[in-house]
Amino acid sequence: MPSFRKNASKQKTIDLMQQHFEEMDPETLEEDEKTIIISLHKVLTEHLCMFPLPEDRTDLKIKVDGDGAPVMPRVHHTCVAIKVIRYFEDMGISEEEWEGLNSPFTSHTLLLFDGKEDYEDIKEHTKRLRQELADIRRDGLQVDGRQYTVSVIAGGDLKWLNAVCALSTCSHTFPCPWCLVCQGELHLTGADLKYTRRTLALMSEHAHLPHDGMEYPWECECCEFTYDSPQALIDEEAPTTNAARLKFQLEHFGVGWHKENLWGLIPEDMVADLLHHDLREIHFILERTCKRFLITAALAEAYCEFLRQYVGCFVKVKKEGKKAGAKKTKQPNIIGRECEATLKVCEPLMVLIHGVDTENYHLAMKVWSAFKALRTEMFARLGKGHTMHTRAQKAYRIRRKAGEYISAKLTLGSVSEDGTQYSHIAYWHFPEMVMKHGDLVDLSTQALEHLHWLRKKDYRDLSNK
Repeated sequence: MPSFRKNASKQKTIDLMQQHFEEMDPETLEEDEKTIIISLHKVLTEHLCMFPLPEDRTDLKIKVDGDGAPVMPRVHHTCVAIKVIRYFEDMGISEEEWEGLNSPFTSHTLLLFDGKEDYEDIKEHTKRLRQELADIRRDGLQVDGRQYTVSVIAGGDLKWLNAVCALSTCSHTFPCPWCLVCQGELHLTGADLKYTRRTLALMSEHAHLPHDGMEYPWECECCEFTYDSPQALIDEEAPTTNAARLKFQLEHFGVGWHKENLWGLIPEDMVADLLHHDLREIHFILERTCKRFLITAALAEAYCEFLRQYVGCFVKVKKEGKKAGAKKTKQPNIIGRECEATLKVCEPLMVLIHGVDTENYHLAMKVWSAFKALRTEMFARLGKGHTMHTRAQKAYRIRRKAGEYISAKLTLGSVSEDGTQYSHIAYWHFPEMVMKHGDLVDLSTQALEHLHWLRKKDYRDLSNK
């Protein structure tokens, strides 16, 4: 049985990679490590040979991200990919051929391994890739007689970023992976408040523990105990006072201070892909946009109709039978086209950000009312005759696909009716990341100004309460 599971896992890995590589020898999958890896240097060199940068540019910007997924019981696969941040204008291809940053011209899968999406597995399987990444950042690339510098930023969902930053999980008390903001302070922001960034040294100082820059032996001033090595800090014989501090650090910061950031990047160069976690952050920005931005009557009417069609497509009834002659039962058919749904949610967001009308603020509330009506209608369509358990399951699946815009519990904050609680990432980090890495997000200068205006307006409203 163990050998069967091993072979099945290997075949699953090969099948999964076939969609990324046209020609692949199954023997390239190492038997022990179950890893397929493609050279980053080779991928970037081939890209620059086919699409050299314009003569006035020498800096190539790439984004490194990854994701993991369970394939079958006891089998997990994790991918690492890069995206070359370029557009069709400077690549010499037509707009019809362009498919965004996920196009085959710019998106390349470099690594797939049989393992979970956690710090230890990623560290073990990405040794070669991380070394190659460090060499390219330091030395650059030389292609066809031209010297290129390579700038690297990290992406992925919050789980992936937490893993590569040795933040295997952010605690409820300090949920933000980039800065030290307490859960209770998420809605107590001020216009002049600057959150302290998470750094290894700062977290060690917070927990009264030394960091990697400390020299040993090291004497703790609080407990007057001398430590000969970093391992002594987590040894069972360590004093209770230090053990309590270490426990405090692990519980409140969710990080082992002795672990390294795998990509070696600063927090400002890590851009969260907000669409990963069920569009919750995008839903939140969309909801806040509808409440705050002043939109036209025609846009409000069109958007209400769009929402009715959008939500309606997720709840349909079909008849299914397990076998011939079986009793027909009615079941909700949840359409699982997450990618298509993502586009449908983001497009109105861009329209709302760009389409501002200062004379029709009250019409934005009409859209807000439509959200409430649609939510009620969604749950009414669940039907009668089901047990509470099955109804709860179906309600969760519908919320997960269509999104619940009111009182939705978010990753870093919650939405309330009076608008006094905010998403920390959406309002603090998202505009900041867009300003630094604007070419990653298709937003105009006007849209960025609106986002900053919205954030400042919320601060003013809160300071007056």
